[in-house]
Amino acid sequence: MIYLSYKQTGIDPKQLEKELKFIKNKLEAAGHKVFIYYFEENSQLPPNELNKEFLQNIQKSEIVLAYINYPEKSEWQLLELGMAYALKKKIIILVNRKV
Repeated sequence: MIYLSYKQTGIDPKQLEKELKFIKNKLEAAGHKVFIYYFEENSQLPPNELNKEFLQNIQKSEIVLAYINYPEKSEWQLLELGMAYALKKKIIILVNRKV
């Protein structure tokens, strides 16, 4: 499974959804299972539950794909990447050309 990490705060929701769907479709067409929290039913969990949810899905993943979609850093994305690094997951960086 590929876990997609991205910045959400301060991003236009319609543009973000469009970009995430594009990435998801490309990866699934190549035969990968993709986890994107944005599309999950429980995406409104309180922060302490979010940490558990992120960690569980990062643990299940083989790869963490860090989508850099905004020039400002994302604290959540840094947390996700720190978890992935600590778990020795493969991390791939994908940077939007507009950044």
